[in-house]
This record gives sequence, structure tokens and C-alpha cells, in this order.
Amino acid sequence: MTVDVVIPTIPPRTELLARAVRSCEAQTLKPNKIITVLDEHWEGPSQMRNRGLEQVETEFVAFLDDDDELLPDHIQTCLSYANTFSADLVYPMFTRADHQDSIFRVDGASPFGRPFDERLRRAIESENNFIPVTVLIRTEMLRAVGGFPLRSSEEWPHHANEDWGLWRKLLAAGAVFVHAPYVTWTWHPHGVDRRSTRIRT
Repeated sequence: MTVDVVIPTIPPRTELLARAVRSCEAQTLKPNKIITVLDEHWEGPSQMRNRGLEQVETEFVAFLDDDDELLPDHIQTCLSYANTFSADLVYPMFTRADHQDSIFRVDGASPFGRPFDERLRRAIESENNFIPVTVLIRTEMLRAVGGFPLRSSEEWPHHANEDWGLWRKLLAAGAVFVHAPYVTWTWHPHGVDRRSTRIRT
């Protein structure tokens, strides 16, 4: 199985992007290619991820924000779980660079370190998002659902958290989600992160 990595970026983040790219190049299992998509007009990350998706030529695609970084075994770990469990989406664990606890909770407890069960499925379908965008997705399945929804659109009428909209579309299409209970990437929070905002649907 092969993987392309897609990284949306904005002009002020040249140094951060370089760090993200280096983390992809340092993988124990190398990606086929690293696709960076520059958002020159500040259209939003979903548009950039979808443009990157158009360039993907591999069975799986991995997404990474330009201010985060992968640990060396990220791709190898995620692909291993995708292969073992015939998964369409694999989400691993992460560490925060500020050493704070994860903001994500389901029923007051961390959703990480446990299998993606019916309770976690219901949380994604109707409550809130706990899966960051740093995942591995089967390219064919992602294209079949039309890619990431655009924020403040008819498909996703919210100002943020478009990745949650995608997870819901994938689950509705029958995608198999699997959790890899290993820390494989580093989240670098900057100020008030939109991923902490609760969005009710």
C-alpha cells in the first residue's frame, strides 16, 4: 500500500511548513510524495485539502496541518492498521507540544486508547468531533463522498471543524474507522484552537 501526504499551508508559515515536510521525509515508511497546497487567498483548509486530493495517486492519503509534525512511525503504523483491519480511515493518538491534556472527551473520558466502538461512532455522528485531521484515509472512499465539505456551506453550515463533517459523510457511506492506539504525531496548539470549539448539529 502506498501513501501521499497532503499539507495545506498559508504564506506566513514557511518555517512551520518546512518542519512539517521534514517530519514527512523522516518517516520509516516513506510517502510516495508530499503535496503542499498554498492558500494564497485564505480560502480555507478544506479547499486546499481537496485540491491536494486531486493530485493524490496512491491508495491512501495522509493529511497533516502545516503547524504540526509527524513522528517517524506515523505512516507505517497507520498503514499497518489499515491493512490488518481493512480500514478506510485510521486515526492514531497524538501528543501536545505544550504538554497539556487532550481537550477531547466522550462521556467525560478520553476517546483515545480504546477501539472505535458504537459509542464513539454515535459521538461522531451526532455529538461532537474528537478525531483531528491527522489521519490516514482510503483515497477512493474519500473521493466517493466528495472530499471535505466547505465551511459555511449548505453541506456544512458551520464556521469550522469541516473535518468532522467529513467523518460524518464517511460513516454514512459505510467507511470503516479504526483507532491505532499509539502516539504518532505532535500537535502544536497556537492560541485558541478551533478544534476546541463545540459545534452542535
